[in-house]
Amino acid sequence: ILQAIIRNYLETGEPVGSRTISKYTDLNLSSATIRNEMADLEELGYILQPHTSAGRIPSDKGYRLYVDKMMEDKEREIYEMKEMLLEKYPEVKIEVLDTTVDTVLQGLLVLEVCRMQQAGWSFEDTVKRTKEILPTGRIIFTVGSFDYLVHGGRIGKVMGAAVKSLSIKPLIILKEGEIFPAGVFRNREKGKKTLVSLCRKHFEKIGEAPDEYAFNIGYGYDYEEAVSFREMLLADLKQYSGIQDMELFQIGATIGVHTGPYPIGMTFIRKAF
Repeated sequence: ILQAIIRNYLETGEPVGSRTISKYTDLNLSSATIRNEMADLEELGYILQPHTSAGRIPSDKGYRLYVDKMMEDKEREIYEMKEMLLEKYPEVKIEVLDTTVDTVLQGLLVLEVCRMQQAGWSFEDTVKRTKEILPTGRIIFTVGSFDYLVHGGRIGKVMGAAVKSLSIKPLIILKEGEIFPAGVFRNREKGKKTLVSLCRKHFEKIGEAPDEYAFNIGYGYDYEEAVSFREMLLADLKQYSGIQDMELFQIGATIGVHTGPYPIGMTFIRKAF
């Protein structure tokens, strides 16, 4: 029932009632039974009732339980797969890593792992170095519309409606699996210039050279925009690094569900060596 409440709330942004759960799930429970269970969930602090006549919404405690349960199920599935592979191929070495990175940044990480393998690194050293560089990965990007972030549950419906009415777009940073707001803009060209500025500020803050990092440009449908954004970023990077070029990586459909068709940004992660 908690899962049904959370999924419905993420989709609609509206408090969820017992009738909604009874109608749109296959739990085969009566509205009265669901109401009783919801009362217990509220008493335990997993859901809240924002108004007397309203349905329920998830609490922070409820979200945490939901995410923890999903992670437990996913980890169990992964480790079962690992055991199955080891049983079939006992000579193979397998290490399970939570990369905490997405889409084109994950592509950069895989390329660094391949470089270590091609350079003759041992399995153990490759795993160790991969864990070391993981926290250095960043995605700094923007999107064409808030709508997909709202629909995917990345931001609240009320906030989405507010910023849409103001015709502003977000600047976003992803680090270690978490999304952080980095500002807003109205004009897309100015927004892209701010992305470039955020990159420079990041390296000034950590006191490291961009040359020690692998870079790429991530984009959705607009290849021409990706090319021009790469030129813009490279022009700035050349002022404080020796970087001369970088690849363009198209964002896949899984992440595209959340970003929409017109994301643009950069990703980077420390080189393995």
